Amino acid sequence: RQKAQQAKAAQKTVRAKPAAVDPKLAKLTVPQLESRIMEAEGELQSLDASFANPRVASNPQALRDLKMTYQKKQQQLAALNAAWESRAADA
Repeated sequence: RQKAQQAKAAQKTVRAKPAAVDPKLAKLTVPQLESRIMEAEGELQSLDASFANPRVASNPQALRDLKMTYQKKQQQLAALNAAWESRAADA
């Protein structure tokens, strides 16, 4: 359990820094971006809860896989937030 908590804490320190807004995301409206942001945040919460699962915490490969999935979702959320900030600033 302690290893899972340490992995979770390490993940929170990793922040994706998108260089520019993804052109695909730039085409979305603010409400569409907000919907996707909420969805990504929900998925991150679910993944976050998975770190406490004893099966995951006791399985190094499952923990690595979960960590990678969590990082990818964080990057997606960062890209969505950047696109939202860009669109909101234009409005």
